[in-house]
Amino acid sequence: MEATMATNEATSAEVGLIASKALKNPGSLTEAEIKTLAASALTQRPAQTQATGPNPTSPTGLNPTEPNQNR
Repeated sequence: MEATMATNEATSAEVGLIASKALKNPGSLTEAEIKTLAASALTQRPAQTQATGPNPTSPTGLNPTEPNQNR
């Protein structure tokens, strides 16, 4: 299932200005600006579902996100 953004979602002018500043001089960003950029990026990502059950890519077949798994 592929998630898509709503057509009315857009990056704010404020976030756009911060992103431009980051590209020109990354060291000049404040902690608040970094958090604003990160929040904007994360809210625009498609939702991801969490895998459950055995992890087929794990050598042990165990899912590290699920506690109390018996081997």
